[in-house]
Amino acid sequence: MREIKFRGITEGGKWIYGGYVIRNGAHYILDGECDHLEIDGCEKNILHFRIVKYKTVGQYTGLKDKNGKEIYEGDIVRVSPQNPILYDIVWHEDLAKYCLHETYQGRESWLSPYARVKTYEVIGNIYENL
Repeated sequence: MREIKFRGITEGGKWIYGGYVIRNGAHYILDGECDHLEIDGCEKNILHFRIVKYKTVGQYTGLKDKNGKEIYEGDIVRVSPQNPILYDIVWHEDLAKYCLHETYQGRESWLSPYARVKTYEVIGNIYENL
């Protein structure tokens, strides 16, 4: 089983990683921090949810690149040092799979944990490297 988590950028430009919640039209990431408070003699944990920009929310693919960096939807990857073409990671709705999408040529190939993932390298993302 893969770890289910998300990331998104706050209005202040900070990446937040964790659980994803939509409430009253706002998009939140649970940042993994919590405060421990005592209320009426009972200890309570108050979780921190941060509002993020909806268009920057991406899910973790469950895969890591050759440097051990987690690969998220929206990341830009180099498949291998010999291949100069850069791909972005997209969710293909019809196939219910993550895909490598060649930005300029419009070609797609499948992101697979069994095919060359050990050569993939995350070099940026579509939100900060436009």
